Amino acid sequence: MLFKVRREDGDVDVHGVQELQRLYRTNKISPSDYIYNPTLDKWMYAKDFEELKELTGNEFQATLYNAIGLFSGILGLVVALFSPETGLLLIGIGVLFSILYYTVRPKTTKPKPVAAVANKSKSRTH
Repeated sequence: MLFKVRREDGDVDVHGVQELQRLYRTNKISPSDYIYNPTLDKWMYAKDFEELKELTGNEFQATLYNAIGLFSGILGLVVALFSPETGLLLIGIGVLFSILYYTVRPKTTKPKPVAAVANKSKSRTH
């Protein structure tokens, strides 16, 4: 199946779901890029494309880990003034949740150009 990806630098043809997933995993397709789904006959954001959703990470889980990590770290600093052992334990928990956050967070990096790995579709009028 042939998908079209619409990016800032133009449209790109991508052959098959596996290639689409590979490009998304390697940040060559961003969640904000448009993908034409020939089955549904419509354009949609990559982040809403069903075959890519499992690759985006769980946003709620990432937000929860981030909040717990931040809260535990700050609480640990305050508690450390009165009980250093308990404060260090809370800071350690905060660091652990911060690490977990980075493993499940959605991709937010700017993608690399796709042109080098996929065929550019050229729309020229003769």
